[in-house]
Order: sequence, then C-alpha cells, then structure tokens
Amino acid sequence: MTGTTALTIALTTLSMRNLSPLYFVPLVALLVLLLERELIRAFSGPGARAAIWILGVATLPLLVAFAVLVALRLNYIFGAS
Repeated sequence: MTGTTALTIALTTLSMRNLSPLYFVPLVALLVLLLERELIRAFSGPGARAAIWILGVATLPLLVAFAVLVALRLNYIFGAS
C-alpha cells in the first residue's frame, strides 16, 4: 500500500474528502500565532509581556472556532442524533 492510497483510505474513512480550505485557515492562523507567542516568550525583550498578552487575546477566538469545528466534525462523523 502506498502512502497516497493510505491517505485516501484514511480521508474516506474520516469523511474528510469534502473539507473546504475554510476549515484549515483558522487552524494555520492559530498555529502561527501560538508559535509566535512561544518565540516571544523564549526571546523575551522589553515589550514581551504586552506582546504575549496581545497574542493571548488574538488566539482566544481561534481556539473557540477550532473547538467548535472539531465538535461539529465529530458530530458528523459519529452521527450523534
């Protein structure tokens, strides 16, 4: 079994073949902001505390959107009534 075949089977099983890129935009933005926050924390400077707080405020709506999308997707996969 090739990697592409395994990926196709996994995506078909998880019903993810029809996902639009709209699902991935908040996830990528969240990952970038969290990475930036950790880099600021590692190389702290004079304004690091304020920058970390601002990034915390920016990531909160994305975390909520991510949680909602995961919950909706799990509801769709497992067919909860």
